[in-house]
Amino acid sequence: MMLKSIGFEEKGLLVRTVTSEDDKVAVYTLRHKVYCEHLCWVPASITGLEIDAYDQGAVHIGAFRKDGKLAATMRFISHDAPYMMEKEFLPVLPPGYRVRKGQDTAEVTRLATVVPLERDQASNKFVLDVIFKGMYAWSRANQIRQLYFVVELAMFRLMQARGFPVEAIAPARAVVRGGPMCLAVSLNWDLLDSQTSGAAKRRYVDWLCDVSREDADDLATIQSQEGFAVECMSGL
Repeated sequence: MMLKSIGFEEKGLLVRTVTSEDDKVAVYTLRHKVYCEHLCWVPASITGLEIDAYDQGAVHIGAFRKDGKLAATMRFISHDAPYMMEKEFLPVLPPGYRVRKGQDTAEVTRLATVVPLERDQASNKFVLDVIFKGMYAWSRANQIRQLYFVVELAMFRLMQARGFPVEAIAPARAVVRGGPMCLAVSLNWDLLDSQTSGAAKRRYVDWLCDVSREDADDLATIQSQEGFAVECMSGL
C-alpha cells in the first residue's frame, strides 16, 4: 500500500513525514528520552535509541522546530501489519474483542513530545496540538477513517475536551505494573463534525482541519478559556 507523505508549517513548527535516516534517529532518540529515561516503561538501550519491531514498515511523522530539533513524533502502523493492540496491548481489550483492520484503519503508537522533558508550558501545549493536527492531516491524506491507540486516561480526557471523536473500548487499567491508568481507544474521523459541540471545541476542530491556516493565537485563546493543563504528553 503506497502511503502519501504530509508536510505543513504551523507558527515555526514544520510537521512532516519522516523519511531521512537522520530524522529517524531523532525520532528514536526522543522516544528513548520519554519512554526509557523519563517514564521507564521500556528498558533503556546503550545506543540511546528506542526502536522496536513495529518500526519496520511503519510511518512516522514529526514536528520540527526552526533549528531542526524534533519537538514531537508519532507512529502509524497500517492495517496490513500487526498492531500492538493484537499483542502487547491485548490485556486492555475486552475478551474476544476484534480490532477492525481495513485499508481505512491504522494504529497510532509511540506518541512522544518534549512536554515531559521541558517546562515551557505555553509552547509545549502548542507542540502537542500541532502533532495532533499532523495526525489528522496524515489520516486525511491517506483516507484513514478510523484510528486505534492506547493512551493514558488523562490524555483521553484531554482529547475529549478538545473535541476529538474518541471512544473507550474498555475500562481503564494499568498496562505497566504500578503505572498510570490507560485505555484502548478508537477514533472515528467521520464523527468529527457531528460530535463537536461548544464554541471552543468548534474553533479547535476548525483549526485542526485547516492545515493552510496558522491560527496559533486562536488556539492559545481556546486553551486559556478551557483551562487545559497538559503535563503528561506521551501515548503508548
